[in-house]
Amino acid sequence: LAYVLLILVLPALILLWGSLLPYYQVPSWEGLSQISLTAFQNAFGYPQVFLAFKNTLIVMLATGLFTVALGTVISWIVVRTPLRGKRLLDMLTFIPHGIPSIVMGLCLILVYLQLSFVPVYNTLWILIIAFGTRYMTFTVRTMSGAMHQIHKELEEAAAVGGASWGRTFVRVTVPLLMPALVGACLWVAMRSMVELSAAVLLSGPQ
Repeated sequence: LAYVLLILVLPALILLWGSLLPYYQVPSWEGLSQISLTAFQNAFGYPQVFLAFKNTLIVMLATGLFTVALGTVISWIVVRTPLRGKRLLDMLTFIPHGIPSIVMGLCLILVYLQLSFVPVYNTLWILIIAFGTRYMTFTVRTMSGAMHQIHKELEEAAAVGGASWGRTFVRVTVPLLMPALVGACLWVAMRSMVELSAAVLLSGPQ
């Protein structure tokens, strides 16, 4: 409780206090007389605010779903299949974790300005690609851990019963992974909401 108070509650209260004043000042009884909602009225009266909310919501949902879907397939390949090179695939998904967001944003700008036939620059898609790449490490690690807890005999039983790989994956594997899927999706969505460095670089004039 003390940790939550110091790390979450008090900083949130200070943010609220500062947002209600015309200029920041140390909390005091005198400052209470200057409290107003003018800053909120000005902010929500700005026409781009609701567009920003809409774009943020789209990016959050799309990035979470895209990253979790791709990460689950990669995890299944790494954990379940005997393919050669699967460890290399696992290692490649871990690399973005060590690259700063601003560097990744710059790299994506250079790539998609050269690949002009892929029209994602100056759209939300380039943000989704950037954030999905950025948080793929977490998703693959989460789903691999969950995949290890599901015995492969369940999938083998479905195959013996005549189910195809796709049907087994959708009807057996995914439902058992659902708690991890939802958790990873929410984590990626929330991280996408607060990611700023890459977004500043990748956001075009529109």
